[in-house]
This record gives sequence, C-alpha cells and structure tokens, in this order.
Amino acid sequence: MATFDWRPFLEQYSRELLADRQLRQQITEPVARSGWMGFEPATETQLTELETRLGVELPDSYRQFLAATNGWRQSGGFIDALWPCAQVDWFRANHQDWIDAYVLPSQGEPPISLDEHCDYGPEQDCCKFRVEYLQATLLISEVGDSAVYLLNPEIKTASGEWEAWFFANWLPGARRYHSFWDLMQAERQSFVELRDHDELRYFPDDGLETLPPKLPGLIQELMDKAREHGTGQQERLSRGQPQLEDYTDGIIAALESAVVAVKEIAAQDLPPSALLDRLTGLAAGLERQWKADCRPLDTFQHDERGGQAEGNREATAIVRWFLNQPQN
Repeated sequence: MATFDWRPFLEQYSRELLADRQLRQQITEPVARSGWMGFEPATETQLTELETRLGVELPDSYRQFLAATNGWRQSGGFIDALWPCAQVDWFRANHQDWIDAYVLPSQGEPPISLDEHCDYGPEQDCCKFRVEYLQATLLISEVGDSAVYLLNPEIKTASGEWEAWFFANWLPGARRYHSFWDLMQAERQSFVELRDHDELRYFPDDGLETLPPKLPGLIQELMDKAREHGTGQQERLSRGQPQLEDYTDGIIAALESAVVAVKEIAAQDLPPSALLDRLTGLAAGLERQWKADCRPLDTFQHDERGGQAEGNREATAIVRWFLNQPQN
C-alpha cells in the first residue's frame, strides 16, 4: 500500500489558506487561531462504514486523506468544503440531472478516445473526457461555483488509485488527474498562484503608502493581457487561420496605450493620494473611450475600432481590479 504524507501537506496548506485576506474573513476565529482547516481524523469504523455503504474499497490516497481529516473547510477559490465520510456519495445519487446535461447531448457523437481522456498534462482539453464515466463517479465535495471534486473508479492506476476530477460547468468539463493526491497538489498550487496574484493589487485598508510600490504590478498585468492577445494572434497566423486580426490589433493597441499612460503617471513620482486620484481618473477616461467606441449590437463589426473598444474595456477592468474599485 502506498503511503501519502497528508498531515504536513495539509498543515502547510492551512497556513497558506489562512494567509489569504479574503478567505480569512470567512473563517471563524477559533479555526483561525487553531491554524488548521481540517477536522478530527475519521476513525477506522467510519472509513469501513463508508466503504460498506458504497460497496467499494477507497483508493489509498483518498482513504488516507480522510484518516488525516474527516473533511476539509476550503481548498481554494472554487470549492468551499470536502465532505466528511457521512456525506460522501455517488454523484448520481443527487445530481442525475447534471449528469444527463452532459451525457444526453453527446449521444450519437464519436466517442472520446481513451488516450484523449487520459491526457493528464497541463494542456489537456477539459472538454475531451468520457462523459459516460460521470454515472460512476464519486462526489467528495460540496457544489461550489458550479464545480465539484469527483473520483472516477472506471480509470485506475496500477496501484489502485482512482482518477480524480475537478469538474465544472464553466470549464466546461473535467480537469483530470492520476489520483486524489495529484488533484489536491494541483489545487494547492493553483490557490497559491491566485492568492499571490491577488496580492499584486492595492488594498485600501493597508494604507495609501502601499500603493506606489505596487504600481509595477498594474503595468505587468496590462502587459500580460496584451501579450496574451498577441500570443493567440500568432498561433492563429502560424496555423494559417487568421481570424478577426484587425479586431485583435485594436485590442492590443488599446492595452499598450494604457501601459504607456500608467508608466507616464508612475514617472511623475506623485504623492500616494495624488497617484490614487490619477489612476482613478485613468480608469474613468478609459471607460469613456470604451463607451465612445462601442456601437449597437446590430451594427457592431469586429474591426479595429471594435477592438479598441474591447481593449479599453479590458484595461478599465484591470485598473479598477488593481485599485479594488467597483466595476461598472
């Protein structure tokens, strides 16, 4: 039997979760003081009762997880709780309508190959999974943001690990992993990356003096968004499939203009209060440009002007995200 070192992993994960300012506001003070996002371990009796109720032997990584903590309070930005033994059940038991929404439309279509389904790389296509496996999956979490964690006994490793899924309507589909252990490793990494990214922005409660040092994060965010559009454009062109490139050119140009505007503001070395006013004004100006370039849907064309409007809309959203200001 493989051994999974859950306790130190979960202790570190707890510290990382509790370091997130937004998540900490959702946690009770006793939990925050304890530094532990889990619960008491499941007993052997509870684990045996669960396996008897389900009629299966649980994979080692998941069984040992429950033996370390009978449930989990939060695993990141999308799933708020992993179920304790008493609540774990087959996905079909309470969500047959969700399964049918995927299975019924796929009837009559060519099946997904096993190689496509068992692609566990970072570039896997979440849409290319065998929907027929949904009927057999085990639901181990609550439904959070139209997303769940599932274990799939139809695909097992040589050591008996069940395939694990992050399944969400908005993917849409299943991000698949060799095991529950691999799923949780990936979820922790994703959470830390999202938390660190969120810390790039300005939080008013931290004080105005924290704004100037964070300005490079805003510039980088705008540059990354422009680069993202540019990469997509180059990929399309390399495949000989140009599509709406004038529109993309407009988006990139608007974002690059926003980068120049922020750099000009940064170069003025303004006091923090004046810097905040200038950035707020920049967001308002970008919004005016976006709305001025917008046209009614029945006359909208994906040309450079339309791209400029979209680029200014994206830049407005990024500046307001950075300033922690409401989006219009």
